[in-house]
Amino acid sequence: MKDGSSSHVTLTICRWGLLTAYKANEARGILKRKISVKAFKDSKIKLTALVKTHDTKGPVYLYADSNVKKGGNHVKVTDASNWRSFDVILVVPNNLTSISYGVSLFGEGKVWIKNLQMTLFLD
Repeated sequence: MKDGSSSHVTLTICRWGLLTAYKANEARGILKRKISVKAFKDSKIKLTALVKTHDTKGPVYLYADSNVKKGGNHVKVTDASNWRSFDVILVVPNNLTSISYGVSLFGEGKVWIKNLQMTLFLD
């Protein structure tokens, strides 16, 4: 668009999920999904989710990964004992066919995720 405005489409891709990890020193959990991005090449994607944590003993991340070396992005989830919104931005390279997205927990605890949305910026 010539007026400087950006057009975009937002899709809800996950309503909710729960990730639980046990056993100190061995605990690592990942709630992961994969989506085709063949139609989104050379676009920017924003992943937005509401996240809540309980009794986590290590870092928690919301991430989007292009599955190529150094092609991902993540945001550390902090202060999320109540529902809190987090965003991750990822540029989709021309040669990419899919991305992985989700939440990871390093250590013990529980992580809830809901209203996971993907916004595709068309220009």
